[in-house]
Amino acid sequence: MSKNEPEITLKDIHNDLSELLKWIKFSGIQEIKPKLESILNTDNKKTVYQLSDGKSKPEIAKLSNVNADTIKGYWRNWKKLGITKSQSFSGGPRQIRLFDLTDFNLIPESAKENTKKKSEE
Repeated sequence: MSKNEPEITLKDIHNDLSELLKWIKFSGIQEIKPKLESILNTDNKKTVYQLSDGKSKPEIAKLSNVNADTIKGYWRNWKKLGITKSQSFSGGPRQIRLFDLTDFNLIPESAKENTKKKSEE
């Protein structure tokens, strides 16, 4: 770096990345929403996806009334499609959703109710 060039700080980099993230999110929503609507084409899928935030299959099954084996199949498919990420927990690996369906106005009433019930416990 020459003496005439201004020093780049971590704050500068942070600000640039924040600005970039803002624009990527804005443009990505228009691309992602139709894909999520296609993949999560039932209320059960939407509910399970929204609840996939670190909860175990039995927890999600109880909250969503969806069989744990069905959830396992959903998770396997969603991982392949790139809308979840794997994370290890003491009880075993789980899939964590990458998108919050409330950001896309896709959350079904059942997911809202189940999330509300869980937070009240």
